[in-house]
Amino acid sequence: MMRKKLSLWRRRRDEVAVARQNFDEAFYLVQCPDVAKSGESAFKHFMKTGWREGLDPAPWFSVKAYLNAYPDIKKADLNPFVHYLTQGKKEQRPLPGTSDTVAPPPANAQGERERIEASSYFDATYYAALKPPLPPGTDPLQHFMERGWRDGRRPSLLFDIKEFDRQIGNRRNEAVNPILDLLDSGLEGTIRLNRLGLRKAQEATAPTDKEWLDVKPLDPDGGAATVDIIVPVYRGYGDTLRCLYSVLSAGTEHAAELIVIDDYSPEPELSAKLERLAAKGLFTLLRNDENLGFVGTVNRGMALNAERDVVLLNADTEVYGDWLDRLLAHADTHADIATITPLSNNATICSYPETLKNNNFEIECSGTSLNEAAYAANKGQLTDVPTGVGFCFYIRRKALDEVGLFDEAAFAKGYGEENDFCVRVAGAGWRNVLAFDVFVKHRGEVSFAADAPLSQQKGLQAVLKKHPGYVGDVHRYIAHDAGRHARARLDAMRLKRAMGETALFISHDWGGGISKNIEDLRTVLSAEGVGVVTMRSLEHKSEHVSFDGGDGFFLPNLEELHVTADAGLIQELISILSPKLVHVHSLVAFLPQARAQVLKLIKQSGLPYYFTFHDYAPICPHGQFVTPAGDYCGEPDVDGCRNCLGAHPPVNGWVDIETYQNEYREFIRASAGCFAPSQNAANRANAFLRADICKAVPHHEHTDLGSPVKPKAGKPGKSRDLRLAFVGALGPHKGRAIMENCARDAWARGLKIAFRLFGYSDTGSGSIEKLTIMGKYRGDAECAEMLRGYSPDMLAFFSIWPETYNYALTLAFRLNIPPVVFDLGAMADRVRDAGFGHVLPVAWMKEPARVNEFLLTNPLKPLSKAEHKELVRTLENQGPLKLLSPDFYHQTAQ
Repeated sequence: MMRKKLSLWRRRRDEVAVARQNFDEAFYLVQCPDVAKSGESAFKHFMKTGWREGLDPAPWFSVKAYLNAYPDIKKADLNPFVHYLTQGKKEQRPLPGTSDTVAPPPANAQGERERIEASSYFDATYYAALKPPLPPGTDPLQHFMERGWRDGRRPSLLFDIKEFDRQIGNRRNEAVNPILDLLDSGLEGTIRLNRLGLRKAQEATAPTDKEWLDVKPLDPDGGAATVDIIVPVYRGYGDTLRCLYSVLSAGTEHAAELIVIDDYSPEPELSAKLERLAAKGLFTLLRNDENLGFVGTVNRGMALNAERDVVLLNADTEVYGDWLDRLLAHADTHADIATITPLSNNATICSYPETLKNNNFEIECSGTSLNEAAYAANKGQLTDVPTGVGFCFYIRRKALDEVGLFDEAAFAKGYGEENDFCVRVAGAGWRNVLAFDVFVKHRGEVSFAADAPLSQQKGLQAVLKKHPGYVGDVHRYIAHDAGRHARARLDAMRLKRAMGETALFISHDWGGGISKNIEDLRTVLSAEGVGVVTMRSLEHKSEHVSFDGGDGFFLPNLEELHVTADAGLIQELISILSPKLVHVHSLVAFLPQARAQVLKLIKQSGLPYYFTFHDYAPICPHGQFVTPAGDYCGEPDVDGCRNCLGAHPPVNGWVDIETYQNEYREFIRASAGCFAPSQNAANRANAFLRADICKAVPHHEHTDLGSPVKPKAGKPGKSRDLRLAFVGALGPHKGRAIMENCARDAWARGLKIAFRLFGYSDTGSGSIEKLTIMGKYRGDAECAEMLRGYSPDMLAFFSIWPETYNYALTLAFRLNIPPVVFDLGAMADRVRDAGFGHVLPVAWMKEPARVNEFLLTNPLKPLSKAEHKELVRTLENQGPLKLLSPDFYHQTAQ
């Protein structure tokens, strides 16, 4: 008892500390100047009476708005500010409205803004595109600094606030903007900031003297070169030298001359280094007597050797491997090509992973690996484009001779000259192409960073003056997106090269028990040297899928593929992944035609495939023997199903029940293996399949949820309320109505029962006396901690359908909380097998008074320490410990 009181005191102390840390005293005193005159502590005033008076603790938090938005907090008489900081934020409750009180601006607001802007962790375009939309005219960064970060609104792909909070744990300073907190913590570069494997782009560093000793000229004999690589240089010491080093170290089978032109650089150190390297014979160095700008400089270079093709290469690029040989291979194969541009992270229509974006971050693989993956995925692949991009730009000499050099008069320093050139050569019958089998890194705008936006605008105006239809041509290309398939293949190749052996799972994107099982299987297969890629349907009524490689992969080109229109591409992607097996976990979200197409794709792959009955979707188009009206159907015969569908059409589209069931039955019977997580479910599956092929294989569970819950003192239902808890997302099939009806009955009859849902319901379940809704939690571990703090007497699972397993029931077993279930499906069997908990008659689903009376008169005690230890041991030993074995995946592709 003393230990429990100490724990509660510590928790209260921590809550007060977090509230104090986020409290804005100056702002608070603007609302109540009398407090300042009295000398009373503003924070103590707020904690005692201020919040009840509707006074706001900070400019970003409205007490009244929070209590109005969340009546459960108002009903529970909780301090809304403390609740939000300690629970609401974790539950992902959005902050409603802000105070109308004018707050004095922070003294260092401008300095904080500059630090965030310089950090690379804020992307205004990305931020503004998030939902809910920002009010018109809102400055995205200002919004983020004032309240967006407190709402958990993600500032960029690079920086996920939730992931940062998870990684930094109790070191997080809740009162500080998370980007600034990271910068001040000294942890930058040591913790993961997102689950996509993205890292902040590293600045280029100049090669060491030792590295320079390892390179040699591209054309050591001189005179044999057929192509000039022209690099104009203005500023950027590290970028320029790293670029030149990459060209020389990559080498080439084609004789080429590297020509570096110093455009009157304002950096003496850079010019001196170039002269020293050129003196070693590594490249040809020219120096302009005055600054000619980009166009004048490259024109000088292109005029040097009238018989050679040229490649213009920005000084802020980095090339890899046989990049030049691949570009020239395209030119040799297609004599009508005038210009070639490779893929790059920062190249508008040639950008990768996301097109039309500056992908200013590092992904899971190096530039060298990405260039190799591009070749493996897209060897020899190219497409015509309305314009090339000048960061790395091959030009055929014949085309150059025909239309002339860049238009120096129109484009001055640069921006637009290559677009104009491409339009001119296209008009002369030549082709401009994008090569999908080469990747070149482009850091972007190093030489002219300060005035880049203005120069780009002027360049576009100059292009449109000469070619009014140019923008229309570009927009048509963007709408068609001829590079989509190539980018998708490259995404898949990255997965394959990172994972090696793979398995392909198929499921939905709804989360829940299926997603947990997939993650558990992923963990086991990973230990066996096999990576898991999940092809997921997107939301309800789906005809689209995405490919998910798990944490660590940013795969934007695999996010929305149409199963019919993109069937050929999906087949290509599966071929690239070359999985050892396919495991179908759920097809329930697909529209009927899309589901048939997915089954067809699986069969056409020729791979061994497996199926798990996580629910009863193969038998019931509603998925769980529950109608949209929220009633258990009783599992009728085909005629009964037909009548049910007539009264309650499936949300994912009308089906003929016999055709529907036969399609599933034939597919599953032809599988390499069929599983169900309980014998109860396997029996139902085999009856449907008309064959004894579905094997009962309990889920292997290995999650440690910490210490068991300690019982609350007193006699439940007598000296105190009986505490009945529920967990998860409760909809009709999970017995939400039964929970609500039991709570109403307890209130109406004054029963000593308290109902608490750790999670949420589809209706909100608000305004029901005796029922408290705690909101979303983040994973089983957080739920377990909340249950330990509440000490429920029983954990109720009022599902109205025969569940196949139910992971949440394991939560009750592990925490030693007596479970209560109805006598239906696997949960009833699991409770009986454990000898722990109540199994109620199914008829009582419609008799809440009977349920309440029984629970009040039949309290349960937790298991003894020895009994509980044995139950946990049984849980941890169930299911397959090895998947690639005769007991589970007995057949795989060779």
